[in-house]
Amino acid sequence: MTVPPKARPWLLALALGLAVGFLAVLLSHKRDPFDDRSFWGLCYPLGILASGWMGYRYPLRPWRWPMVLFESILLALCIRNGEPGNLWPIAMVFFLALSVPGIIAAWLGSLLARR
Repeated sequence: MTVPPKARPWLLALALGLAVGFLAVLLSHKRDPFDDRSFWGLCYPLGILASGWMGYRYPLRPWRWPMVLFESILLALCIRNGEPGNLWPIAMVFFLALSVPGIIAAWLGSLLARR
């Protein structure tokens, strides 16, 4: 089964976000990895770098990739915890705010790709 070309960047952003989310959980050994330095020192910058690479690789409307990537980190945490919890709408807004530096990185990556 082949993946349609238009779906590839979406699935790649989803896979990268899930990988970063599960890495954060593995490194922190906590239910919510935000209290651990490994999330802010390694996983969050990895998400921003992945967003920049996605913007470079898929420069058309690059703001989409960081939003999918960071929301899929939330999805990884929900999968790991077994439930989304009752504050999942607030968490979605939180991860949307976390994606802003990734959106900037993706936009810069798309500018580099267009040169």
